[in-house]
Amino acid sequence: MPEEEESAWEEHAEDVSWQLAELRFLQAIDLPALPNTRIPNPYRYALVPSGAKRTVIFREKILYGSMYIIEKIGNDWYNGISLNLVIDSKYHPFEKPIERSIAPTDNPMPVRIFAKAMITWYAANSDAEDHYIGVLVDGRILTKDVVDHLEEIYLNRMTSQQLVQEASDS
Repeated sequence: MPEEEESAWEEHAEDVSWQLAELRFLQAIDLPALPNTRIPNPYRYALVPSGAKRTVIFREKILYGSMYIIEKIGNDWYNGISLNLVIDSKYHPFEKPIERSIAPTDNPMPVRIFAKAMITWYAANSDAEDHYIGVLVDGRILTKDVVDHLEEIYLNRMTSQQLVQEASDS
């Protein structure tokens, strides 16, 4: 592997490991202590015409530097409907496509999913009839200042842990 490619790969691997460490940190923090700014219009619906291949039901673009913590999801479903939940340009780890109800929108499933760029639900309809499909994505918005503060806490905690580890190693 050429040296430039190797360097780029190492930087990417380091970036990914930091992102994973940040997510583990965020999963460990006390959510009730965070500001309670909610995702706007958590329930959205759209008519999915018969034969439609890709109808957007829910799209939420996240402001740069902010983060959404999705805490509940749910969806309506009919035979012939398939859904895709895309978070930050990646399919969510539910089966792809989703051809069932994950949870009813009036009794959504608790989750903890982090989103930094965009959340989108798409639907396709192979049924002979049109259907209104609703989806629910509920959770909190962490604004850039809150995310920056959490990252500062995280970095301080990591530095403290590293100093303790180095002291115990000597």
